[in-house]
Amino acid sequence: MAGIAESDGLNQQIAAASEQQSQTVSQLNEEIHDIHQLAIKTSEQLQDTVEAGQAVATMWGASSC
Repeated sequence: MAGIAESDGLNQQIAAASEQQSQTVSQLNEEIHDIHQLAIKTSEQLQDTVEAGQAVATMWGASSC
């Protein structure tokens, strides 16, 4: 019976470790998704900044004529 109890204990430890790993992977997936969303937003804001800079350059060029 000791072998069965020991095996049962090991199975419980493995199940607990698997659950922890699953939670960690889920959390990492959420964080990666958040980082991706921030990267998209940053890219869009950078594009807006570039377009604003081009507009200023165009206005500056037009006013210097």
